Amino acid sequence: MTCKCCKDALEWPGTVAARTYTPACLWCGARLIQALGKLRRPREEIAERRRKVLADWMAHGHSEAELRALAKGDALPLAPESSEQPRKRGG
Repeated sequence: MTCKCCKDALEWPGTVAARTYTPACLWCGARLIQALGKLRRPREEIAERRRKVLADWMAHGHSEAELRALAKGDALPLAPESSEQPRKRGG
Protein backbone atom coordinates (compact mmCIF):
# COMPACT_ATOMS: atom_id res chain seq x y z
CA MET A 1 0.00 0.00 0.00
CA THR A 2 1.28 3.43 -0.96
CA CYS A 3 1.36 6.42 1.37
CA LYS A 4 -1.99 8.26 1.09
CA CYS A 5 -0.26 11.58 0.41
CA CYS A 6 1.82 10.01 -2.39
CA LYS A 7 -1.30 8.37 -3.81
CA ASP A 8 -3.13 11.73 -3.78
CA ALA A 9 -0.17 13.43 -5.48
CA LEU A 10 -0.28 10.81 -8.24
CA GLU A 11 -4.05 10.80 -8.68
CA TRP A 12 -4.69 14.54 -8.25
CA PRO A 13 -1.60 16.40 -9.53
CA GLY A 14 -1.76 20.16 -9.17
CA THR A 15 -4.57 20.10 -6.60
CA VAL A 16 -4.61 20.87 -2.89
CA ALA A 17 -4.87 17.12 -2.21
CA ALA A 18 -1.54 16.65 -3.98
CA ARG A 19 0.12 19.16 -1.65
CA THR A 20 -0.09 17.16 1.57
CA TYR A 21 2.95 15.55 3.12
CA THR A 22 3.54 13.21 6.05
CA PRO A 23 6.84 13.04 7.94
CA ALA A 24 6.41 9.26 8.17
CA CYS A 25 7.07 8.99 4.40
CA LEU A 26 10.52 9.47 2.86
CA TRP A 27 9.03 10.37 -0.53
CA CYS A 28 6.72 13.04 0.94
CA GLY A 29 9.76 14.81 2.39
CA ALA A 30 11.59 14.71 -0.93
CA ARG A 31 8.48 15.93 -2.76
CA LEU A 32 8.09 18.84 -0.32
CA ILE A 33 11.75 19.83 -0.70
CA GLN A 34 11.27 19.79 -4.49
CA ALA A 35 8.07 21.86 -4.25
CA LEU A 36 9.74 24.49 -2.07
CA GLY A 37 12.40 25.00 -4.73
CA LYS A 38 9.70 26.04 -7.21
CA LEU A 39 8.34 28.87 -5.07
CA ARG A 40 8.93 32.48 -6.04
CA ARG A 41 10.44 33.53 -2.76
CA PRO A 42 13.87 34.84 -1.78
CA ARG A 43 16.56 32.18 -2.15
CA GLU A 44 17.54 32.46 1.52
CA GLU A 45 13.95 31.89 2.65
CA ILE A 46 13.62 28.78 0.48
CA ALA A 47 16.96 27.40 1.67
CA GLU A 48 15.97 27.89 5.32
CA ARG A 49 12.60 26.20 4.81
CA ARG A 50 14.23 23.27 2.99
CA ARG A 51 16.70 22.84 5.88
CA LYS A 52 13.77 22.78 8.31
CA VAL A 53 11.94 20.12 6.27
CA LEU A 54 15.13 18.06 6.08
CA ALA A 55 15.58 18.28 9.86
CA ASP A 56 11.93 17.38 10.51
CA TRP A 57 12.07 14.31 8.26
CA MET A 58 15.43 13.22 9.71
CA ALA A 59 13.90 13.48 13.20
CA HIS A 60 11.39 10.87 11.99
CA GLY A 61 14.26 8.52 11.15
CA HIS A 62 14.77 9.18 7.45
CA SER A 63 18.17 9.30 5.79
CA GLU A 64 19.44 12.73 4.81
CA ALA A 65 21.26 11.27 1.81
CA GLU A 66 18.14 9.50 0.54
CA LEU A 67 15.99 12.61 0.99
CA ARG A 68 18.48 14.75 -0.88
CA ALA A 69 18.90 12.22 -3.70
CA LEU A 70 15.14 11.84 -4.21
CA ALA A 71 14.58 15.61 -4.10
CA LYS A 72 17.32 16.24 -6.69
CA GLY A 73 15.79 13.89 -9.24
CA ASP A 74 13.68 15.13 -12.12
CA ALA A 75 10.83 12.75 -11.37
CA LEU A 76 8.18 13.49 -8.76
CA PRO A 77 9.12 11.42 -5.68
CA LEU A 78 6.27 9.00 -4.91
CA ALA A 79 6.25 5.97 -2.63
CA PRO A 80 6.32 2.74 -4.64
CA GLU A 81 2.99 0.94 -5.07
CA SER A 82 4.44 -2.21 -3.52
CA SER A 83 5.43 -0.43 -0.31
CA GLU A 84 3.55 -1.88 2.67
CA GLN A 85 4.26 1.18 4.78
CA PRO A 86 6.29 4.36 4.48
CA ARG A 87 10.02 3.62 4.30
CA LYS A 88 12.20 4.70 7.20
CA ARG A 89 15.93 4.43 7.65
CA GLY A 90 18.34 5.90 10.10
CA GLY A 91 21.18 7.90 8.75
